[in-house]
Amino acid sequence: MGRTTPTVRQKIDAITYELGKMGALMNKEDRSLFDNLLSLGRLHAPEVNFSAVNTETGYLISIVFELFKMIRDDKSVG
Repeated sequence: MGRTTPTVRQKIDAITYELGKMGALMNKEDRSLFDNLLSLGRLHAPEVNFSAVNTETGYLISIVFELFKMIRDDKSVG
């Protein structure tokens, strides 16, 4: 039998796709930064999966967490 419940990675891909529609309306420079920002949300998919946190919340927390690390390490986001 096939899987009927989407995996966390599939949900994250769907969120990224939907938000990508917003990015498509941005200018080239902003779009690049926006795409980089969205990619940060995928970095902690395993933790989101095993924590039973809501996928959308986990996605956003992953982005915030990675941005916090970049600020702490004084790295550029783009």
